[in-house]
Amino acid sequence: MLKRLALLCLFLSAADSLPLMMTFDKSEIDLQGTDYASGNFAFNKSPEIGPFFEMLRHVYPITTVIETGTFEGSTTAFFARTFEEVHTIDISPQYSKTAQQRLTSLSNIKFHLGSSEKVLAQILPTISEKFVLFYLDAHWNEYWPLLDELEAISKTHHNHCIVVIDDVKVPGRSDIPFDAYKGHECSFEYAKEKIEKLFDGYSMHYLIPSNPLMRAKLVIIPKTGR
Repeated sequence: MLKRLALLCLFLSAADSLPLMMTFDKSEIDLQGTDYASGNFAFNKSPEIGPFFEMLRHVYPITTVIETGTFEGSTTAFFARTFEEVHTIDISPQYSKTAQQRLTSLSNIKFHLGSSEKVLAQILPTISEKFVLFYLDAHWNEYWPLLDELEAISKTHHNHCIVVIDDVKVPGRSDIPFDAYKGHECSFEYAKEKIEKLFDGYSMHYLIPSNPLMRAKLVIIPKTGR
């Protein structure tokens, strides 16, 4: 799969060229003895997905990443090593503090403490001109901010971003776990109304790691704004 992504990077003329579902080969990276700042623990310890985001960096004018849900900072580290600027948001003081301590060697990360939809409302107007990659992974607390995050993004980055939603349900793949909150599944259907407010036209793609238990990601790419 990684070799095919390299070819896509060279020949991709439209997001529609990407398949709906992309299953990645097992990573050859040895995680033993590496630290969080390496970025090798990213995407629930599925670093094989990393080249997909490197491809996006080459095909689209992405310099800035905004991540909601810092947790331990492993995916934050990957983005910091791949893109120029990273904003990461977490509502937990402990998670935010731990990630900052682990990632002191990476100077291009800005850590934000607070509820993601509120922090987004503060950050986004200041970078409205930038084409942003949003990685939405704030899924653990009683309040699930996903829909409010997408609403905030639509106010400043209509057709001017790529959105990735983690821990998502993949149609036809009962072997892949996904998040659910108060009877609502983390799925395209749940977020569809907000996604269609954010983009006039888009393509959607599921990233499936070599170990399906590590959860899938839904990628939404605009058909305009390249």
